[in-house]
Amino acid sequence: MDFIEENAAQLTYNLTGDSTSMLIADLNGFSLTKHSCIGCIPFYLNFVRHHELHYPYSLYKLYGINAPAVVLPIIRLVTPLMTESTRDAFHIFGYDREEFRKNVLETIAPENLPFRYGGTKTAKLGKDKMKLLAVN
Repeated sequence: MDFIEENAAQLTYNLTGDSTSMLIADLNGFSLTKHSCIGCIPFYLNFVRHHELHYPYSLYKLYGINAPAVVLPIIRLVTPLMTESTRDAFHIFGYDREEFRKNVLETIAPENLPFRYGGTKTAKLGKDKMKLLAVN
């Protein structure tokens, strides 16, 4: 299962000029027994704490797609540890491709969104050529 698809789906800049990230997390295949086990929950909590401590306000948007219903209780468990801006960055979608597409295309231009997620991008870019642009 790929949690973060092709690294950051997009880079943008906030008003202070600091770089922020936009991620598309494909949660297809997320399993309650595999990914919310007794050892996994502390990992999620520590990850969120570390992110909030060292990289506050760095997440512009996180789109979780193909999310089974079991994902939401886990997100509810960690959101109290997040700043309001991080909580507001989370956008979780089930398997409705059109709902996700409608929302993500408000931020990501179709030519920068992979075809499998409703965009028109078909070629993969190498890290040296990665040039991802936001819709103005």
